[in-house]
Amino acid sequence: MSCTSPLPTQQQHRIVKDTTKVNKLSIAASRSSEGRRLIDSLTSEERELFKSQNILIAEDNMVARKLLYKQLKQLGFNSVVCAINGQEAIDMYTERKPGYFKMAFFDHHMPKCDGVQATKTIRKMEKERNLDIRLPIVTLTADIQDSAKELCMNAGFDQYLTKPMSNTTFAAVLNQFCCDALHETKE
Repeated sequence: MSCTSPLPTQQQHRIVKDTTKVNKLSIAASRSSEGRRLIDSLTSEERELFKSQNILIAEDNMVARKLLYKQLKQLGFNSVVCAINGQEAIDMYTERKPGYFKMAFFDHHMPKCDGVQATKTIRKMEKERNLDIRLPIVTLTADIQDSAKELCMNAGFDQYLTKPMSNTTFAAVLNQFCCDALHETKE
């Protein structure tokens, strides 16, 4: 008994391609609805606060960088400045006055200057300048090893998050570092 396909090979490929396309669209729709829920969960005070805040991103992966940029802009942040490595992030940080960036998201592993070295450099600059304002820096990485987390936290990161990051975690981090003015008025 021979096993033959009821459909010609060309039709099989088209079905697989169409199924893959549908799966990608449903994933995108799911992410889109999650993003919409995140946006809808913001209070009017948070939305208003975000309009005046600037975020710094250092991420060498173009897709991850664009995704984070898009998420932050959809949440209403005034400016989202992107660097493709730690050295660019340091340069962008030093080109602006202290306090310009409300917080930063740095990838751990990047070429030229990684997130760890960039964070150490910024922490050293803050100390040398005797600044009252400290830039909250969150590492956003695919590295789930405890040793990587320890290295990052010892370098001066304020939070260690792994990719992919849930919207719940994203919202909590933004609330922690970007909504301090709202927390102060409630106390």
